[in-house]
Amino acid sequence: MWRYVKYFGIVFLGVLLVANEAGFLPTEEAMNRTIKKVWGKVAGIEVTAQMPTAAASEVPLELLQIVVPKAQDYRAVNGQGAVDVRTFGAKGDGRTDDTISIQAAIDSLPAAGGRVWIPPGTYMVDAVRSIRLNSGVTLIMTPQTVLQALPNTEEWSAVLKIADVQDVSVIGGVIRGDRQGHLGKSGEWGMGVMITGAQRVNVQGTVANDCWGDGFYIGSELVNKLAEDIRLVDIQAANNRRQGISLICGRNIEIIRPQLRHTNGTPPAAGIDIEPNRLSDILENVRIVEPYTEENQGSGISVNLWRLDGLKTPVDIVITDHQDNGSERGAMISGAEIVPGKLVFERPRWHGAKKNGLAVLVHDYRSFRIEINHPVIVDANRESKKNVTTGSAIAVYDFKNNLNSWQSTVGNVWIYQPQLVDTGNVSKTAAAFYFWAIPGKKLRDIAVVEPAYFGSIGLLPLSEEAKAAIR
Repeated sequence: MWRYVKYFGIVFLGVLLVANEAGFLPTEEAMNRTIKKVWGKVAGIEVTAQMPTAAASEVPLELLQIVVPKAQDYRAVNGQGAVDVRTFGAKGDGRTDDTISIQAAIDSLPAAGGRVWIPPGTYMVDAVRSIRLNSGVTLIMTPQTVLQALPNTEEWSAVLKIADVQDVSVIGGVIRGDRQGHLGKSGEWGMGVMITGAQRVNVQGTVANDCWGDGFYIGSELVNKLAEDIRLVDIQAANNRRQGISLICGRNIEIIRPQLRHTNGTPPAAGIDIEPNRLSDILENVRIVEPYTEENQGSGISVNLWRLDGLKTPVDIVITDHQDNGSERGAMISGAEIVPGKLVFERPRWHGAKKNGLAVLVHDYRSFRIEINHPVIVDANRESKKNVTTGSAIAVYDFKNNLNSWQSTVGNVWIYQPQLVDTGNVSKTAAAFYFWAIPGKKLRDIAVVEPAYFGSIGLLPLSEEAKAAIR
């Protein structure tokens, strides 16, 4: 039968050529759109409207630009009207342990709260003891105010802890962990700012660098005591060992214009890692706006929800205008479990990834909807690996040795109007798309709508599943 189909196809193409010369056919773009729809149905993957490939010299400049979001200025001029930590003996000389003095200033406030001022200087902090904020407290610091963790041996610590309190604000300041002088070798939980089980927390313009674990951590204090109404604005994190930001659980979480660079040391080593610890964790109304990630050892943004298998409350995560420059992957989404809800990326720009621009690993089609709208992926596979699994611009696949593969089918991934770019005369990107399912399984509910190729990437090989769909 297939022999006859092949012969019919040859005749059909011949007719098309003659008709085209006679001017009887619609535009090339319309033809492409139709052909893609047909091939998509044959392959079980919906791919529509492939755009023509452009020469490298024709790559629009706007696709190549990376614009770091401009942070607002939270420079505190003075601490007028606030309790000054120096009144309680804090030195800020880079030698004295100021933990007790700063805590005394915080604890001196009435039950209703108030403001605490930490002027410029380097204040040494016992991160095992932590500086703990009480309800109603606003901590005000300048860009020249440094809270420096004293070296310790512990697996768990936090320079600044906001736990089981309400109505707390932190303005400005630099949190510096003990990574350079840490005395232990185990653990990954030395935090800069740790927010657990708190409500109505606002952190603005704060920097958290060189931590043994994460720059910022948002999670639960106790089972079912989650963080709620948390707002991080214009925060920065660099050279932290595990994450720039760990988002474990929460409701009404807003992270605006974070800049997260050079995370390295222990996995996932991401700019932002969204990864619950237990089934009781929820991720409800999470909004991340204009995050900028750069040269992280792991992904710019990593999402792994495998511990939520059986969750009843749908996850709801929307990430808008993410820009990554040079991390291992722009974004990675993984986990075989079935979790209701949605994860949406709006207008991401992933440039110069060491591996994939986007990787979706072992995502069951019955799990939360993954929607990627208008992504731009430029010069993926900077390491120039020939392996299409890790070197493609966009990869959706299963693991050959995945223990859950026998009961899962990869899918529920929807990619709309991706723009894929390789600026080299010889492409470093190993493939535009790589889709793969284990033998005996088929990809399900995967759509790539109106892809556009620029540079040499449109000439690259595709996986067999993707080839039938998009050629």
